[in-house]
Amino acid sequence: IEAHLTPAEYAEGVLELAQIVREAWAGGAKGGSNGRVYPKVMGPNAYFNAEWDGEFARITGDVLDVLTYHMYTLGAGASDKVAYKIMNPSKLDSLREKAAKVSNF
Repeated sequence: IEAHLTPAEYAEGVLELAQIVREAWAGGAKGGSNGRVYPKVMGPNAYFNAEWDGEFARITGDVLDVLTYHMYTLGAGASDKVAYKIMNPSKLDSLREKAAKVSNF
């Protein structure tokens, strides 16, 4: 299953979620000084795309506590060679360019 949302569409939902969290946990760490803890707002769980993620970050501003990034470079993990691939320095080295782009985001 694959969904394609624009940064604005995804951000609209995240901003709504952040508002719900602020209201439900009023007085929490972001909204008050009583030291209450509140759930973190995280997103998106996606493969990094600098243009898409940049626009998403611009729209959402500072409402996200965590920006996630997942790499699926080994596929579904059904291969009997997954352990070899993930421990292979050549495979890990091949990910440097992508990791550099993410770390500079």
